[in-house]
Amino acid sequence: MFKKLIREMKRLGQGIKVPIPMPRDEKGYLDRCCPSSECLAEFKVFLEDWRDKVKDEVVYCPICRYEAKSTAWNTVTQKRYIREAAMVHLRKVVKQAMEDDARSFNARQPRGGLISISLSVKPGRLPILIPPDAAEALRQDFVCESCACRYSSLGAAFFCPAYDCH
Repeated sequence: MFKKLIREMKRLGQGIKVPIPMPRDEKGYLDRCCPSSECLAEFKVFLEDWRDKVKDEVVYCPICRYEAKSTAWNTVTQKRYIREAAMVHLRKVVKQAMEDDARSFNARQPRGGLISISLSVKPGRLPILIPPDAAEALRQDFVCESCACRYSSLGAAFFCPAYDCH
């Protein structure tokens, strides 16, 4: 009876990619946070430079030079936003599959008999996803002298996020 729902749940269980646009500040910078528990410095990198100049395999903290993959640098707010966006996507997929299964079930039911059975789906409202603000206004902007990567931080920064450009 719930063929489409079961099929969609199996597909989701195998892992899918959900594109989630990350908000930038008014200057085009993306908020980042050092994943080192000793540092946790917040800084920003110009989005195009993050995409084009910083390698996915290794990113360097401009404050402490900690190294980690590019996926490790989301802020707490961004992580929450990503989880919420994923849940909104999941709810949309499940809702659509249940509606399709109910429509299919109802179409197969005989009409005009003494007993009539039909299914309906009432999942409630989907939450509205609001992007996180690019918080801090008091940031220092930097441009790497070697590779021209643009980034910013609260206070001094000592290393380019694409550090191996030197």
